[in-house]
Formats: sequence, structure tokens, C-alpha cells
Amino acid sequence: MVFEARNDPKLLKFGKKTNIGTHKEYAYIDADVIQVIKKRIKNEKDHTLALSRIEQLMDAEPGTPEFDELALPSTLVEIYEDEHFPIEMPDPVTAIKFRMQQLGLK
Repeated sequence: MVFEARNDPKLLKFGKKTNIGTHKEYAYIDADVIQVIKKRIKNEKDHTLALSRIEQLMDAEPGTPEFDELALPSTLVEIYEDEHFPIEMPDPVTAIKFRMQQLGLK
């Protein structure tokens, strides 16, 4: 994993801050964000926390630990959203009509 908890695991309770990182420069994030990253997203609160962490990591440069960390919460969010907000495939006629409308065709 890209990060590891640097504080006592007993302190990883919601609402506390923890020091994480794999290098000398550490980032401080809420312990509840770590809890989401360590497990599958199960509810809307977990989903919101994971989205928050993704937002923090979006500007990470490739090759950095932060960029590597971005893959896990992104994957967890994708799995959660696929399960809770499925996008049905349209029937072929509706898809063709939609595309024709986009192109300004009748």
C-alpha cells in the first residue's frame, strides 16, 4: 500500500488526525478517511469521504506516492457507484435517436 499509519492504530478513530506517508514528508488526513480507504465503501458517508480524498489527490504528479494512492479510493468509488447508481444500457432505437439528435439529424 502507498501509505501506512504512523500513529498507534488505536488512535485511528473517527474525528482524529493521523500522520500518514511512505516518505519523510507526511500528510495529515482525517482518520475516518483512512478507514474508508482500508475497506470497501458501504454507505453514503464512506462514499463522500472517499470522494473527498480523491479530490485531495487529483493534482498529484505521476510517479509520486500520492498519485499511486489515488488508484485505490478511485476503484472503491467506481465499485460503489456501479452497485448503487447503475447506468442501464439504452435500447438500440433510443440510442440511435439520441445520437441523431446530437448530430442535428431527423
